[in-house]
Amino acid sequence: MPARAYDSSMFVVVCNLIDDNGDGNVYPGNSMILNPMGEVIAEAGEGEKRLAIADLKARDHFQVRKDGGWAFFVRYRRPELYGLVADKQF
Repeated sequence: MPARAYDSSMFVVVCNLIDDNGDGNVYPGNSMILNPMGEVIAEAGEGEKRLAIADLKARDHFQVRKDGGWAFFVRYRRPELYGLVADKQF
């Protein structure tokens, strides 16, 4: 997930179920929030029954884009591969 946050220059929120669902499936939890640099800024670790909460700062998002590292990934995007999916009205 850190790589996806970094190469998209976006905050990423990852959530997962935790505990036994009663049907024999056991989920570890381990939810997290990452900043646009790919750093974990809040986490509910494995086996922890709690919320991951973070105060997201727009300046963090804009700073990464301003610094130019983000531009490296933009030129490799292939919107022709996901354009049809993105245009769907759900």
